[in-house]
Amino acid sequence: MSLSPNLSVYVTSPDSKSDSRDEKIVRELLQAIIDRRLRPGTRLPEDSLGEAFKVSRTTIRKALQKLAQQRLVTMAHNRGARVAQPSRKEAEDVFTARRLLESALIPMVHQHQQTPAYAELHKLVKQEVAAREAGQWQEEVQLSARFHVQLAVATGNLILGEQVAQLTSLSSLIISLYGTSASVGCDCGEHKDLLKLIEENKVEQAQKWMDHHLDKIYRTINTSLDSGEDVDFKSLFSS
Repeated sequence: MSLSPNLSVYVTSPDSKSDSRDEKIVRELLQAIIDRRLRPGTRLPEDSLGEAFKVSRTTIRKALQKLAQQRLVTMAHNRGARVAQPSRKEAEDVFTARRLLESALIPMVHQHQQTPAYAELHKLVKQEVAAREAGQWQEEVQLSARFHVQLAVATGNLILGEQVAQLTSLSSLIISLYGTSASVGCDCGEHKDLLKLIEENKVEQAQKWMDHHLDKIYRTINTSLDSGEDVDFKSLFSS
């Protein structure tokens, strides 16, 4: 089963080299949104993006429609496309969905501790710590997102992985715009503590940890901050 562009942003796949041009465009736009290079509210004109990617406006429109289906882009007749600006209610809905889903998948992760996918979680924890100590907040946001998606992948169920990837992409958009260092800092709990609980067979405690962790992240966001601005797409997507 090949990975969707959304999931492939977080998880390395040997199939990624064979992705179609359309899938690569979706993935590059998605990565730019998650990385905060395209901020919420940023206009996404089809002609400018077509020039940047050297493709037709029709191809760009298809890519934007796929991102709109994931609620990462908004499209309005005669007004074009923009990077989504989640409201406070939408942010609440995203984190409520994550709390329900990610707490529920912990028992499945517990059953797959001896897999390479689970071992990858420890690598991500070390990278998160290094990013935090270096003061690289945006890098830490991205690594935190990858940890949560990898946790779902470690269940062995790629459908769960894709669901968590979509919600995590929305969360990254929300945190990148409205979050603070507390959104990924120690105050919300460190991911190594979750792995310790899983490995000590404390599954119910691990589920409670996840629920509390995501709730605390949600409570750090401030949706009154600024929106996006014009972007030089040729420079942004030059290869």
